[in-house]
Amino acid sequence: MINFVFVVVHAILWAFMEVEIEGKRGWMYDSPTQCAGFFGLTWYHIIMNILTIVTIVHINQYKQVLWTVYQILTWFIVEDVSWFIINGINYRTAPWQSATAAWISTFLPLILMVIVYRRVHSKWFVIPLLVQIVMIIFIWSASAKDFDANITYTPRNNYCSEGEQGE
Repeated sequence: MINFVFVVVHAILWAFMEVEIEGKRGWMYDSPTQCAGFFGLTWYHIIMNILTIVTIVHINQYKQVLWTVYQILTWFIVEDVSWFIINGINYRTAPWQSATAAWISTFLPLILMVIVYRRVHSKWFVIPLLVQIVMIIFIWSASAKDFDANITYTPRNNYCSEGEQGE
């Protein structure tokens, strides 16, 4: 179960980092990364996905395939939803979010969790269940402002003034 807690904490920390990288528009709109050419992904997202999958597979020591798949799916949902929570934006209002993605993010983890629970039958499954409930609430609630793709953003090319660099 400590692996699951690690996955959730890692996803939340990654979301904080991604907010710093992407800004409020997300999906690397305001960064120099290039599109990968499929599924609307950038090379940043490809590398992030590979790094995440390799990390989770490794911490699970290459066993318990369904549990590992469930943790990978949970990581992506927690990271994605956390990004919206940190930015104060409703989950389903961004242009890259669809109703299908929301339904998949709701039901696929629950289905996998039931399958894994039936095989493992652990009292610790209350923790993944609570995480899923929190994610479902944030996916389907409208507790923040809607995403606004029309906001003009200034790139952070001049984050530090010339006189402060290297000091």
